[in-house]
Amino acid sequence: MRATPQPSDAELALRAQAGDGDAANQLVTRYRLQVFDQTWRLRLPAGVEFDDVASVGLYTLWRCVMAWSPSGGANFRTYAWTAVKRSIFRAVGEQKEKLDRQPVQVDEDGDDTLDLVPAREPVELPAGVSEWVNELSVVERIVVERTFGLDGTPDEPSKIGKLVGLSIHQVKTARSRAMATLGL
Repeated sequence: MRATPQPSDAELALRAQAGDGDAANQLVTRYRLQVFDQTWRLRLPAGVEFDDVASVGLYTLWRCVMAWSPSGGANFRTYAWTAVKRSIFRAVGEQKEKLDRQPVQVDEDGDDTLDLVPAREPVELPAGVSEWVNELSVVERIVVERTFGLDGTPDEPSKIGKLVGLSIHQVKTARSRAMATLGL
């Protein structure tokens, strides 16, 4: 008994765009495991939900089914994966950004105010430390403040480097120079 040949991506896409919901489902089903696999391979930051990211990828895949044109030059798989990967990375970034904020703040009465406030809150420095740190150059002061979290949450050298326009190696060198200046 011969197996019936599977319709091509182009056939299914054209049928789906003409209103055939079954064709759209067949094409999404054909590639959905690859969406899950791509999402699973990402190292999702803590708190970013796999299901949320995968659902964004599946929705993008469905939109690609409805928008792809076989005469456009790219095959469906290439067209879809470019869009799916972009949407997955964007979804991870958006969720990470939300997690970097404190979503709920409690007022004096104990009620949730639901205000989004940045997680970085300046630290009250002991009396002599401010004068001590002010002896440093501007860049060294920023590097020390950000490295040790003196102005809030500590940052990684790569993030500090982007802030002050230095490479990671230059940030580490500035930190070492600052620590030597401070006698540490």
